[in-house]
Amino acid sequence: MSDDHSADNARLRVLSYLKANLKALEAAQIDEPFAEAYRVFLKNAETFARRAQGSIATKSSQKKEGATRIRRSHEDIRGLSLDNVEKIVSDPNASRKELEDIAKVFFGVSPGTLTSLRAKSRLTKKLMELIAGDRSHQSVARLASGEASEAGSADDPGINADNECETSSDGKLL
Repeated sequence: MSDDHSADNARLRVLSYLKANLKALEAAQIDEPFAEAYRVFLKNAETFARRAQGSIATKSSQKKEGATRIRRSHEDIRGLSLDNVEKIVSDPNASRKELEDIAKVFFGVSPGTLTSLRAKSRLTKKLMELIAGDRSHQSVARLASGEASEAGSADDPGINADNECETSSDGKLL
């Protein structure tokens, strides 16, 4: 970080020097086309300095963010609940590698399928579809085993006390 800070200071010193030179050139009444060219050069140098400072800030924040993320082992991924998987998948800061690991280990997605999902957004969408499918399977399994007992319980919204699916006024399943 100190290297980044010293580079910023060096840029500021150079820009100050260039601005002072422009003032001296204007005081010496140099011809206008040359002064205008120097102003354009100075403007570009300032833009470059701002961009360089922004890219350094971006790189250092990415390093810090990446350092705080711990990669989960396959055992940890297998032990996650569906709710925790959904939280990770919904997190915009989740890395593609983390999402791919969840897809492979938790859902058994093949590497070929992952290759076809090039964009992170497509991978996220696919994982959300898999989560929804798993939730449906869990609900059906609980219905079949007779575990659903309370109407609209937190575990199975849309299932009443008689283990029947509830419907809305327009006939759609809840």
